[in-house]
Amino acid sequence: MFHKQSETRGNQTALIDEMIGNQKVVKAFGYEEKASERFAQINADLQKYSQKAVFYSSLTNPSTRFVNNVIYAGVALVGAFMIPGGALTVGGLSVLLSYANQYMKPFNDISSVIT
Repeated sequence: MFHKQSETRGNQTALIDEMIGNQKVVKAFGYEEKASERFAQINADLQKYSQKAVFYSSLTNPSTRFVNNVIYAGVALVGAFMIPGGALTVGGLSVLLSYANQYMKPFNDISSVIT
């Protein structure tokens, strides 16, 4: 979506530059109404692509955080069941949860860079 947004913004800038640079020709041939319609169409496309781009980029962070929280809860739950059996101590669970957070941090960073 960001590619289409950028492309449409370029088309809009080109149209504005063309119409302002050739203002006398536009007026001489009565092209104002058609130019206004072209601008309105490009502007509507830009609005549509911009809204979609922002929407999709805003989904990434909550989705990544949700997955991270599910993983964290799973590690905590498995660790909690291992404590009574003596396979893991409370301190060991604390360290394991800390490692889980450190392991997930690069994925958060990558997802924020991609969007």
